[in-house]
Amino acid sequence: MSLRGSAEITLSPPGRGQGEGAAPLAPAERPLTRAERPLTRAERPLTPTLSPGGRGRFVVAVAVALVTTAAVAQDRLVPYRVVDGGIPQPLTDQPGDAARGRRLVLDRQKGNCAVCHAIPGVGSPADLAPDLAGVGARRTAPELRLRLVDPARIDPDSRMPAFYKTDGLVRVLPAFAGKPLLQAQEIEDVLAFLATLR
Repeated sequence: MSLRGSAEITLSPPGRGQGEGAAPLAPAERPLTRAERPLTRAERPLTPTLSPGGRGRFVVAVAVALVTTAAVAQDRLVPYRVVDGGIPQPLTDQPGDAARGRRLVLDRQKGNCAVCHAIPGVGSPADLAPDLAGVGARRTAPELRLRLVDPARIDPDSRMPAFYKTDGLVRVLPAFAGKPLLQAQEIEDVLAFLATLR
């Protein structure tokens, strides 16, 4: 076969080689179809068996299901009551952890508080919001909890984000729609850290 003058392309017959003229596969050498071959380990269904491979896959499937369920459950807000300008009851049964709270306050993906607030011992030069030095002495735990959960309940013109609210928000990225910025335990952790700032 020739294309446009002198250039020639030679096609080899079907076979295993590239241009070697190998014979086509014999019927016994042809690959098995999916229906003819046994299932590979990855293709077998997950079943609760006692065999080493089956049990491991089943445990992984159950673990993934539990983590997914826990993540969905965490996105649901814990109901709370506002009393006298604060939320008197903790949002969780676990007490807050001040060390985790400090990490959340400084975490640019979570709290990011140092962008607006000056934080003692951190060297944050922010001055858009009140300095957090002494906030644990100036405010009660219920007041601080409400300021974290929904600061607009205290000051409707507040620029501070609501860290534990999912409705009534504007300009929310689709990936974050319907999800609080912090989970209930994280609110309690941040509160525990703020209480140390006396």
